[in-house]
Amino acid sequence: MNFNSIALSEKILQSQSFVLTTHKNCDADGLGSILAFHHVLTKLGKKVQSLAVDDISKRYDFMNHQDFVSVYQKNQVATADVALIFDTNDPRLVEPLYSELKQKTKTQIFIDHHSPLSFVKDINMFLDENAASTGELCYTLFEEMKVPVTKEVARALYISIIFDTGMFRSSKNLSGAFYTCSKLCHQVDINQIYEELFCRYDQISWKGMMDLLSQVQYSADQKVAFIECDNDSFKKLGVSVFHILDALDLVMKQKSVLVGFVSIEKSPGQYKLSFRSKQSVSISRLAEELGGGGHEHSAGATVKDYSKEKILGLIKKWI
Repeated sequence: MNFNSIALSEKILQSQSFVLTTHKNCDADGLGSILAFHHVLTKLGKKVQSLAVDDISKRYDFMNHQDFVSVYQKNQVATADVALIFDTNDPRLVEPLYSELKQKTKTQIFIDHHSPLSFVKDINMFLDENAASTGELCYTLFEEMKVPVTKEVARALYISIIFDTGMFRSSKNLSGAFYTCSKLCHQVDINQIYEELFCRYDQISWKGMMDLLSQVQYSADQKVAFIECDNDSFKKLGVSVFHILDALDLVMKQKSVLVGFVSIEKSPGQYKLSFRSKQSVSISRLAEELGGGGHEHSAGATVKDYSKEKILGLIKKWI
């Protein structure tokens, strides 16, 4: 079932108990959406349990989630009327929690702004591909619900939007993001949030990123650039996944490069792939071919038995 903002707002106001969550390896958009809804629903007198599928990166400690969001443990999910699942429409990215949510909650609803996955059927969604972030959709729902946006809610939503748009850079649909942030910014410390999200290097990680940039490879007349990072290099360089993605964003500043990707060996035989593109090249469907998904110009997938040649072959079909 597809919900619009009016129907979903009514459903939320009529329900009394909720479980809130987002995708694995949660980011600031998903986490910010959880926090905003946690605060709003609690103020409304609802019963709320907020869960992360797995450990939350220390990068997000500044969001003050520790007192509100717990890491999922088997058989500890509360019985509830509704599960709200933010920033994904792929149930696989919420496992093993999703299977338990189907048992413990009456209704599960995905709130998301990514392209719908063609192979995912029979789920409830409030989805708007024109939104630049899930935080933006949460604000739309709060307006529809006519609830006050407190300082803590504004902060969570502002972080969601700023993170997912990369400071208003990585989405072509920014009018809603600008509108929403104009309603939030007077309640938040803009400079503090920017520094916490985007100024996160010490000397070791900065040097590691410079080393990564020296390893960039090119293909297709320099229209494609990529970085490969195996498990040993990942540890040796002293960088996190977020630093590697920053390196990819820098690579994309080259005029000739239309598509960039990084492959990160997370464990033996398992690789995280992250893609970026610009101009008219959409890589969300490319990621979907690999079992992943994402935005038009920013997407990813996790694969086994990574092959550079296979990935390059797929990319060349899209450019």
